[in-house]
Amino acid sequence: MCGGHIDGNTVVLTVEKMCDEFAIEFLMTFGGESLLYFAGVCKVHAAAQKRKIHE
Repeated sequence: MCGGHIDGNTVVLTVEKMCDEFAIEFLMTFGGESLLYFAGVCKVHAAAQKRKIHE
C-alpha cells in the first residue's frame, strides 16, 4: 500500500531491475515530487546516472 509519497529506495531497486531487463535511455521526474520529496528523487536520479541513463 502506498504511504503517500515515493519511496526512493524502492524506486532505485525498480530502476536497477528495469535496467537489467531493458535498454533504458531516459528517466524523467516531474510534478511536485521533485520539490516535495527531494531526497527520494535524488536517489532515483543518482541510480539513473550510475546506470548511464540520461535525465
